[in-house]
Amino acid sequence: MKERRESFDSETAEVKATERDETFWAVEANQLSARQVQAKVKHLTRKGQTSAACALLRAALDMEPNNLFHLTTLGSLEAKRGRLSRGRECFQRAASVGGSASSVTLQAWALLETKAGKFSRARELFGEAVKADPRHAPAWQAWAIMERDQGQLDRARCYFKKAVAADESHTPSKQAWALLEARAGETETARQLFQSAVDAQPDHIPSWQAWAEMEWGCGNRKRSRQLYKQGMQCAMAQVKQQKRQQMKTQQQQRQSPPRRRQPFLGCLLTSWGSSEAEIGNSKTGMQLLRTAVDADPFNAQAWLMWARWVEDRGTITALEQAQEIVNVGLRHCPGNQQLMHTRAMLLLHLKKREEARAILQDLLKSDHLNAHALHTLGLMAQVDAEPQTALKFFKEGALYGHRGSAKAKCYGAWALYLTTLQQIDEAREMYRKGDEVFPGYGTHLRHWALFEKKHGSKEDARDLFEQAAEANPEDYRTWLQWGLWERANRNMEAARTCFNRGLCARPVNPFCWLSLALLEAATGEMSTARDVFERATRKCKRVALLWMEFALFEARVGNLDRARELFSIGSSISPAHLPLFEAWALFEIHNGEQERANKILTRLEVLGYSLSSFLHEDLSEVVRSRSGGMTRPHETCV
Repeated sequence: MKERRESFDSETAEVKATERDETFWAVEANQLSARQVQAKVKHLTRKGQTSAACALLRAALDMEPNNLFHLTTLGSLEAKRGRLSRGRECFQRAASVGGSASSVTLQAWALLETKAGKFSRARELFGEAVKADPRHAPAWQAWAIMERDQGQLDRARCYFKKAVAADESHTPSKQAWALLEARAGETETARQLFQSAVDAQPDHIPSWQAWAEMEWGCGNRKRSRQLYKQGMQCAMAQVKQQKRQQMKTQQQQRQSPPRRRQPFLGCLLTSWGSSEAEIGNSKTGMQLLRTAVDADPFNAQAWLMWARWVEDRGTITALEQAQEIVNVGLRHCPGNQQLMHTRAMLLLHLKKREEARAILQDLLKSDHLNAHALHTLGLMAQVDAEPQTALKFFKEGALYGHRGSAKAKCYGAWALYLTTLQQIDEAREMYRKGDEVFPGYGTHLRHWALFEKKHGSKEDARDLFEQAAEANPEDYRTWLQWGLWERANRNMEAARTCFNRGLCARPVNPFCWLSLALLEAATGEMSTARDVFERATRKCKRVALLWMEFALFEARVGNLDRARELFSIGSSISPAHLPLFEAWALFEIHNGEQERANKILTRLEVLGYSLSSFLHEDLSEVVRSRSGGMTRPHETCV
């Protein structure tokens, strides 16, 4: 297919580069034992040098063509890189060794077919894997997770039960089962499973982390923090034990033991820090994220979360700081696709489009099925007024991209394109396919709900909003959009519930606060509206929009002095919020305070803003009387 030729050209280029290094890897493999090859492959993979790891394994297989570990590992790495046919070939070779495949090999092969979207074939392979070794709990667990992700909850529960029956001590199976129950709303069952997991293996940090995340999502933040602390204590105990072992083995040497990674501690701290930052505890969240990257500098997710929350401040300085964090992260995790994509997005925000484009193209060279890169390149093409190019990227990401959220995003972008052409039925089909390839993705469901809001029935829109909220109850955007839609349909109580749920998810989101306050005012609940505004301005002190709306509310109920006080507080926030000054000046004019309005406009002139930005007729007259009809050159304003 002509459209995909460029993608395959990048793959061919990489093959040629690898061929040039064949001699090097052949020498390297000849000098290492099979165990040393395994260790070297693990080291290269951790550093993001997957191509080098694959080259080393191929060289090792030239000497040991029937080494099952090498074949299975190479197949898994090729699948990870999107080279599914190569990975499948490795698994087929491994399965032919000795006449039958091991459960581990069959499980890895099934995971490849899952990634390829061939779920029937994956089920066959999982079935062969558990038949080869019915006591191999990880195979039952992986099968259950695939069924869970496909929405087959009863099947998933059945296989989780078999995983636990196969190995009662296999804690990851209990943890994954608990996550299924948590997502299905069976909170008490999930708690019992989590408790069983940590009782069986108290030092299994992922179980403490997953349990804490569930409690946080249920609003039990005190209990969640207790669980995070318990998990952290277990992780620190592991670290101390490791240090004692290191000191014991090196007590004959006069040198400090090498510093060890603490991956589970790093993941737990990343989760906790992100949760704290999400509810506005920025200082605590940043401290936890810094500690996370210190515990495990190779944890790409920790660098990503730290950069995200720095970026969230929204200033140019914050974007530059976030970019520096990502750059440091890439030094520790070279080649990490998520960090590279985040770096490209930050460059886009900083108006460095060509640098961003180069990074995205490099991503596609290393993995031509990277749907995140394809989706972003499509969005860039839209900005460049190249709709056909954008559609090409979206189609390629949707049809051929790796299974995941970005694949669903590509389907969503394709649907939006069709909507602009008024091809409503075709657009609806794209939304359906997006949900099919990545079921339960809250953002995609929310976008689909917004589509049905305009082009479908109220029942369909409400059902999709419900699904989106159930899929991700922590996404305040879903609650906000749902609440605004319910208010537009005069369902005030439902809207109130949505806004409150949005605030539970993100207590520092000003738009949820504002929507709730305006709803209370519209329904005549003035005292409640005032209380909401008071709480909003305490939570979001630096959001001038809230101070302006609070002032206008007080002005409407006749509290003029209080309105002036609120306008004054909002006007001290930098950068200046021009609509606030406009509203304040109009407020003074309407109350006969011309001199006060002149002082407000003078403050704007001192700040360097052009008064020509005020288009309201009442202010236009004031501006002309002050400047003789002339205005200063317009400057960029926020």
